[in-house]
Amino acid sequence: MYVTTKLANAKHVYMLTLGILFVLFFMASSFGESGALTALVFGLMLGNKKHLSRILKFKLPKIEPDDSMHSQVTFLVRSFFFVFVGLLASFSQLEYIVFGVLATIAIYVGRVITTKATLTRRFSRLDKKVTEVMIPRGLAAAVLATFPLTYGLPNAEAYPQIIFFIIMTSVIITTIGLGRAKNIPPPENVSGGYVTKPSDDTQSSNNIESKPTKSE
Repeated sequence: MYVTTKLANAKHVYMLTLGILFVLFFMASSFGESGALTALVFGLMLGNKKHLSRILKFKLPKIEPDDSMHSQVTFLVRSFFFVFVGLLASFSQLEYIVFGVLATIAIYVGRVITTKATLTRRFSRLDKKVTEVMIPRGLAAAVLATFPLTYGLPNAEAYPQIIFFIIMTSVIITTIGLGRAKNIPPPENVSGGYVTKPSDDTQSSNNIESKPTKSE
């Protein structure tokens, strides 16, 4: 993390990050560990390096990401992911479809309950709605679903099938929910992610400014 941060403005730093990721993946695999989980932890560390830099006590230089390279790699990963998920699809077992849909509904209901319990009135209605529907499952769930097949566990073929329908159902719920959230007007007064009410001093000053003067 420290080395890639120091080379943040280099021309090929994005490829350097991918190279380090490949090395870590194959090192983890050679030691009999999970390369996919290693890549996940690597991404979490880089994504939270501002917070970790305060703990490790070193300064971060200004970072200028290579947008063109990032967009190309993102397109490649997304394309591979959807092809991979499509290969897992099978509609031969009705019970897998039912279980996947019910599991997604349970996740959504749990998210709604958690949102209502944790997000107070200081959060706007738009924030609450977006938080409720942000339940999409993605690449991590699909990759972890293949582990039972790798380890040769009994009924291992059921996991990728169930996860596929969980991914698809969660994406559909999120898409519909975000579409409805667009119709919710954003709050007028927002400060630090919270909905704030104007104070009495602010209201009085606004009233004074709105009154015409004698010269006018």
